[in-house]
Amino acid sequence: MTRKVPGVDQPWFEIDPECTPDQMEFLAWLDMYSVAWRACGITPTDVDTHARQDEGYLMVAIFLGHPVKNENYLVLRADYRPRQVIYGEDNNPLLDGWLSDQGAATVFAGDDASPKRCARAVSDWFATMLCRPVDCLVWHDPGFVHRRWVFADDGRVLDVSDSRNQLREDLGPPDEVIPVRRYVLPPSRSL
Repeated sequence: MTRKVPGVDQPWFEIDPECTPDQMEFLAWLDMYSVAWRACGITPTDVDTHARQDEGYLMVAIFLGHPVKNENYLVLRADYRPRQVIYGEDNNPLLDGWLSDQGAATVFAGDDASPKRCARAVSDWFATMLCRPVDCLVWHDPGFVHRRWVFADDGRVLDVSDSRNQLREDLGPPDEVIPVRRYVLPPSRSL
């Protein structure tokens, strides 16, 4: 069973009834700050929120998916505890465990880490990541089609698809470069 965050017009963040007041405040602030990154092609179906009370945190994840495959090429995630939020890319398809256990992540914590400030830090990072351009590089060959989803700004590979399920290197320049994500944030507002 889920319920809407109080004060939120649409069911953007739905959460378990076990959500604590502190977690609800974090989500309410995150909803207000999320206006900018909503302009980046994200819909409520791309967002998942779970209270993990047995582990003491709230998880928020944004899934960026393939236009070709029914899979995600990138999961952006934030785990919130009172006075602490940790955020980064989630490489665990099960979304299990505290995010810091996976390695590279950013921690925002301390006495001044109110739900409002934690939500702002997460929202700013989500917006930055969602505005990064993503391309699909395609190589066509008589024996295969190979695709790589990459960040266009630095070439980092996010995912690979190959019609023959083979890893391929030294393919030369791609035959096609298909822009997948191109978003520019609207001017920010202070809250």
